[in-house]
Amino acid sequence: MASLNFNEITKTFGRSSPYSGELRLTEITRKIESKSPFVMKSGGDKVLTFKKEKDGTDAIKKAYESLDLDIIYKSSTKRNSSFIDSDGNDVGLTELTKTNEFGGEMESKGGGSDPHELMTASLILHYGKKGKKGVPKNVYSNLRNSSRVLIALKETAKNIVMPQGDFVKKVEAFDYNFESYAQAISAADGFLKNLDSGSKVTKVYGTGRSWDKILKKYKIDDHLLFGKKDYNSSDLVVEVSKTGVAKCFVGISLKKKGIGLKAKDPTVINKTVIGTDGLFKSLVKRGYTDMYPKLKNVYKQRSQFFYNVIEASLKSKDTRTSGNAKKILLKTGVSVDDYLKELNKKISTDRSQGAYILKEAQKLGQPNMTKALKGKYPETKYPETPVENIYFRAFDDIFMDPKAKKPLVIALLNIIFKTDLQGFLGLRGVPKDEFKFTLLTGKGSFFNGKINVSPAYELQETFTTSILTRNMSHPRTTYRVEKTPGERQAFEGGPAKLFYTIYLSKLPIADIQIRYKGSITQEPQFHAFITPRFKQSYNKFVIKNGGNKKW
Repeated sequence: MASLNFNEITKTFGRSSPYSGELRLTEITRKIESKSPFVMKSGGDKVLTFKKEKDGTDAIKKAYESLDLDIIYKSSTKRNSSFIDSDGNDVGLTELTKTNEFGGEMESKGGGSDPHELMTASLILHYGKKGKKGVPKNVYSNLRNSSRVLIALKETAKNIVMPQGDFVKKVEAFDYNFESYAQAISAADGFLKNLDSGSKVTKVYGTGRSWDKILKKYKIDDHLLFGKKDYNSSDLVVEVSKTGVAKCFVGISLKKKGIGLKAKDPTVINKTVIGTDGLFKSLVKRGYTDMYPKLKNVYKQRSQFFYNVIEASLKSKDTRTSGNAKKILLKTGVSVDDYLKELNKKISTDRSQGAYILKEAQKLGQPNMTKALKGKYPETKYPETPVENIYFRAFDDIFMDPKAKKPLVIALLNIIFKTDLQGFLGLRGVPKDEFKFTLLTGKGSFFNGKINVSPAYELQETFTTSILTRNMSHPRTTYRVEKTPGERQAFEGGPAKLFYTIYLSKLPIADIQIRYKGSITQEPQFHAFITPRFKQSYNKFVIKNGGNKKW
């Protein structure tokens, strides 16, 4: 079992616990008071007591009783011990085992719900309604203040118009969730710093599956590249007023990121590549007819590839692989040859017909299918050859097609940056500047007992659209899709992904990854990441044009 540590004991017990909602550290106090033994990581059990300070005071004991997290953290590091055993030896928190009574097999309260959006919305409303240009630093300067503010924010959250069904879980997940708190503060600061003089936040809406009636005219669900899915893709919509009169609505696409070298940029969008509402289907609808036969070929190569994987697993010279595949796939009395003969009939350019092969392949397990996409399942020995990923090669054939590059780049830029947004709203009669859109990435972490907040990264649609349309209107601009430098495609021995970078002439705009998010019976998705070069160009453009737009 894992060790206890500060992050573990500051989580709350799940609903199945009699102490639901309490911090797990309260169990330490109960065990010490009842003289119940703790299971040690080194083996054996020990009865412990709280360690006294050098002056004989019970500061640690009182901190656990009063939930003073700042003191508890200081006594929880490797250099500082919180407890002593019956022999008078110091015992540190990390020497204790995370047994079931500390939530070892219990679901943490909140049920895995991510409170980031709701927490950010609550901070924006709480301070924005007062016209504040940011979140005061004293509300996260120490853990005691932070805990109190998080409790207060749970009340503010009740005023957010949030339609999602897991609203209650998200509110409950506020408690002592300092990592989300740090990232939410960063995002809220990023929004609030743009409040114009005299502007105040009057209301904050969550979107999710449905939008509030007042927002309906801003919701675009008939864009060719998105089908019936929301093109606007705002996670929050903030109503901003000035002198009591509604001034504008600001849609926020909300992302989050940690702090440090290992913190990865969030994907700015996840979208299906193929399928009814997929990127390639959308290009066909737009009149890019050369895409159609290539799209059909993707479907055929997908069914052929997974058929090949199934065949190789059933005929593998590794008896464990072949035996397991036969046990899973073959019905009693059905031979390998008869099974494959019938399965072979499903290989088709028709998506629905090929879906049967995907379901059969999925029975062999997603881990094995991920390996198969990398050419590593079933495992082979010389002179056997791995199953070639002809499926992802068919994708690559589209991305590398010179005729496809311009429509692909234009479509991808539109999907990522919403370059059609203002045009669509204008056609609906929405006045200019009544609805604004921004992408905010809150950056923060909880580390070494401190809440660390970094400035949010922002991409305002008004600037990104200006930059992109300016580049695309230049007669010498070239549209490029290239394999991302330094990456290997799945069929080249890389991970189960495809990597591309889209360019306008020499400027790399976004890195694209195509991969499965889960089961192969679902459609693969592309994930987009803004390149550092584009971020630099964006920052220079904003400075040149007088700084961020106000609302």
